[in-house]
Amino acid sequence: MAAAEDARADLLESILLLADGLTVEAARDWQQKVWELRVLHNDTAVSAEVIRQALIRASDARDRFYASARPDLGIMTTLPAPQLLQSPAISDVPDANTIGG
Repeated sequence: MAAAEDARADLLESILLLADGLTVEAARDWQQKVWELRVLHNDTAVSAEVIRQALIRASDARDRFYASARPDLGIMTTLPAPQLLQSPAISDVPDANTIGG
């Protein structure tokens, strides 16, 4: 996990150095939302609904970052509309006894 965090931080620094102002703001916002999600995820007292709402905020921030970064990279096509996040139905979640086997 630490190696992935180091790689993410290095990539973010490149964005902050090279991107335009709107993209930098969007990158920082996305980073903040992901950090908040990680903190909530590690808190056993937080409900699944609170985590779901934080995930939606992080996803929205990512979408804003992508929308800002694409023109900065010369990509002028639009992204498809984001899909709503849905929790899997209980029947869709694999049973621990059937995983891998």
